[in-house]
Amino acid sequence: MHPINPAQVLWVPGVIGGLAALVIPLVGGPLSDRCTAKMGRRKPFLIYGSVASCLCLLLMAWAFAANNLWLYFFAMFLLQIPTNFALAAYSGIIPDVVPMNQRGAASGSMALLGIVGTMAGLFTSAQLVERNMHGVLFLTLGSVYSISCLFSAFGVRENRLRGPVPKLNLGKYIRSLWIDPKKYPDFAWVWITRALVMMGFYLITGATLQFYFQDVLGSQKPVADSTGLAILAFTIAAISGVIGGRFSDQHGRKPFVIVASIGIGATAIAFLLCRNLSQAYIVGAFFGLAYGIYTSVDWALGADVMPDKSSAAKDMAVWHIAQALPQQIASIVVSVVLSNFLGPMVELNGMDTQKYTLPAYIILFVSAAICFFLGGLLVRNVRGVA
Repeated sequence: MHPINPAQVLWVPGVIGGLAALVIPLVGGPLSDRCTAKMGRRKPFLIYGSVASCLCLLLMAWAFAANNLWLYFFAMFLLQIPTNFALAAYSGIIPDVVPMNQRGAASGSMALLGIVGTMAGLFTSAQLVERNMHGVLFLTLGSVYSISCLFSAFGVRENRLRGPVPKLNLGKYIRSLWIDPKKYPDFAWVWITRALVMMGFYLITGATLQFYFQDVLGSQKPVADSTGLAILAFTIAAISGVIGGRFSDQHGRKPFVIVASIGIGATAIAFLLCRNLSQAYIVGAFFGLAYGIYTSVDWALGADVMPDKSSAAKDMAVWHIAQALPQQIASIVVSVVLSNFLGPMVELNGMDTQKYTLPAYIILFVSAAICFFLGGLLVRNVRGVA
């Protein structure tokens, strides 16, 4: 939809997606904490969120068919609203129903299923896009999303919130979003380290990796090849995440988060040394090993240091900002860096394609590695949990 210097518009989906992920959970979280519906606190948000999301996907499909890029981005922004309302409520379920000494195993299982879903989505979308079956892709997205949300909504045994519920004082609530780092230093440090690691992650994944395969490794099928690497990495991450989560219940969270973060940083540097696809796939396997451990154990660490267990969804929404905000910043950084290191236009698979030069990738991968290393080292400042 934008073949000439696509980095110019890369920031748009990152910012609009990150903006909704930044704001909506802060609203949806406390609303679900106070929801007195008969079916439970979280389920209404999952059900209505899935219906609204499917309507937004229909608009995206129509915009794509009309080749209207900015309407497509607008529909993508609308999609983030009900999706993040559902996610805000969903994020409170594990703290609601899982004992603290089992959260590592539970978050490891959640990470496993999230990774399996990511792999299935990457593979399916890549196959359908390659065959120009975009209508089928949007239909598949809506169907899978609806079925999954409804399965969660009706499969979870959730206790109904009973008794009088205090009214939400908007001013007091806004002030409560500021979780004083002096009063809750552990939560603050976990938030900071999470933000650093997510910044590094968003700097080198997605479009960056796809362009890197095309411009540096010389791939003739950059979408398929980068998708294949992602599937390999996520497959290994699915296994290491479950194992790491369970071991962290017994041996503490911090050592696993520290080692995993530093390991991810090392792979970011190693990617710059790759000169063919085989080497990149080997590095990707190690990335998946470290990332799987990090993503499961760090979630459990965040749940452990929540300031107020009675408002789990709200506190987890604040913690979730550490993932959403870096996405917006990283998308702008990637867009600016790539756009300032333009290479020639080349023909790839019958289409004129923009190339970007090696210095852009050196800047992005080294910056990502620094974020990963800092994110791991600063976890040592968490004192209240092992």
